[in-house]
Amino acid sequence: MDGRDIGTKVFPDARLKLFVTAKAEIRAQRRFDELTVKGERVTFDEILQNLNERDDHDTNREINPLLQAEDAVLIDNSVLSIQDQNDLIDNLINTKNNEKTTIRFFNLTFCFMCLCKIPRDSCNRLEIR
Repeated sequence: MDGRDIGTKVFPDARLKLFVTAKAEIRAQRRFDELTVKGERVTFDEILQNLNERDDHDTNREINPLLQAEDAVLIDNSVLSIQDQNDLIDNLINTKNNEKTTIRFFNLTFCFMCLCKIPRDSCNRLEIR
């Protein structure tokens, strides 16, 4: 699950918390590429400015600001491919291999015990709580 206050307010006692980020320029380029593929007319500078303004607003808001939970693992994926990022997360999950739980990340569910990347309802390798 992802969101501004998932690790600090919604699930403060989660056994594994990830704080995923990237440099603003990298995020802006990814967004620019995503939108131009869809045929939208945007500029990189507009997107970068929008991201910077949103980041400033989110981190400085009075109620539920964007904060990294103290016990969250910081993942800066600026130079990581999706596969590299997933491999890193798999390794983090492996450290939790004795726990029966799941983590939702980028619309994939990873089972801590069997490490399968299938919807948890389809996993029959362990009892998921």
